[in-house]
Amino acid sequence: MKRVLLLLIILMTILLGSCGRPAERASYNLSRSADSFEIPRRLIVLNLRANDVIFQMQGNFSISTNSDKELVVTGMDENNNLYKHFIYLPHTEVTYIVEQIAPASISRFKYELRFNPEMIIPFDIIME
Repeated sequence: MKRVLLLLIILMTILLGSCGRPAERASYNLSRSADSFEIPRRLIVLNLRANDVIFQMQGNFSISTNSDKELVVTGMDENNNLYKHFIYLPHTEVTYIVEQIAPASISRFKYELRFNPEMIIPFDIIME
């Protein structure tokens, strides 16, 4: 029983101690919401050498980069259809801008823990 209580105290200390500044929490929550297709964004890909717009996209999408120097854009339309786009980013000739185009109602204090139920191993706590 004492071990379980000690473990809970340590866990709560770690969780509460890692709160960070409100701006960091808000930034994290915005990124998380955008990656969940909840925030509309605008993406503009620019060719710096030719000073031209190569690609423009607007909607709910998530962005990431991969090891092949590609910008990976995963989008969702109003019918919940998913789309994936790859934009090659050679050295310094191409850059991109991502802009949030609508306000988001996220909390700068809220913590949300999400668990994949398939990954949790069931266990029993036996108290004597």
